[in-house]
Amino acid sequence: MDWQTWHDEYDLPDSLLARRLRVVQERIRLALDACPAGPLKLISLCSGQGRDVLDVLVDHPRRDDVRARLIELDPRNTAIAQSAVTSAGLDQVEVVTADAALTDHYQGMVPADIVLACGIFGNITEADIERTVDFCSRLCTTGATVIWTRHRAAPDRVPLICTWFEERGFDRQWLSDPEAGFGVGVHRFTGRPQPLAPGERMFTFIGYDVLKGAVHNEGVPATEVAKRAGHSVEVLHRVYAKCMEGQQERMNGKISNALFPHPQRALARPALPGRTRLRPAHAMLALPPAHYRQPQQNRGPRQSCACSHPFRTWLSDVKFAEITSVSGSGSLRGER
Repeated sequence: MDWQTWHDEYDLPDSLLARRLRVVQERIRLALDACPAGPLKLISLCSGQGRDVLDVLVDHPRRDDVRARLIELDPRNTAIAQSAVTSAGLDQVEVVTADAALTDHYQGMVPADIVLACGIFGNITEADIERTVDFCSRLCTTGATVIWTRHRAAPDRVPLICTWFEERGFDRQWLSDPEAGFGVGVHRFTGRPQPLAPGERMFTFIGYDVLKGAVHNEGVPATEVAKRAGHSVEVLHRVYAKCMEGQQERMNGKISNALFPHPQRALARPALPGRTRLRPAHAMLALPPAHYRQPQQNRGPRQSCACSHPFRTWLSDVKFAEITSVSGSGSLRGER
């Protein structure tokens, strides 16, 4: 994912991202209005080009009260954000090019009055979402506002994220309507801030596109892949996770060749009821597990194989990327 060009959709007024941005900006304005008089601290995790914060601060009455730190890893995005800061004369806004997941980069800015976690929860695992929510109690001062986002695609994790916040001393202030097509949540911290230790990692940014591939296995349902591999879905996600993009045709051929060394044999087999006959490279995909789990003698002669199971032969030859858990899918554009 190119996280600079990803921002281009903000310039399309009717796009989902542009509509979500306007909602987030309105929530930031309301949070600033509600803050007590005096200096304020605002931090933004994975801030991108900073449009949510900077477009609000430029004309907000509290702009001179706000000391902000925007943390983003992509130097192209931080260059754009820094240019906007300079043009608007926002002298108390600091743009940092760094890994926003590391607690070191928030030293001197926590506990903060406003914490933005926008564009993160759709790009990390569920375990890391909960871990980041837990860290918010160390990023926030008592009474602070957290504004966060997450897509509403199935499986919709917005209700679960709300639960995680509310189990940790946060009160729900506002939540976008599910029909909006995106999730924006606002929670207020009512507890006591805990110390934020340096050197800790709050999350690992995987990326929506990688997570989406892991969930769908490039078009092959995880339950079917797990069944044919002789594993549970949990093991599939933990160990194999995802076929590398572009290997669908190759893996179909390997499965078919392992089962049917001679093309005429694949063509000779009767078509299953309700199935269209497939060419040999795809023959395996039309066969139920009961067929290829039959004893060897019931399937006719075939070439010998050092591996005890043809599917495992294929597994051993296809490269996989390891992801320890998956978080669900989002819009086609991606979630940031």
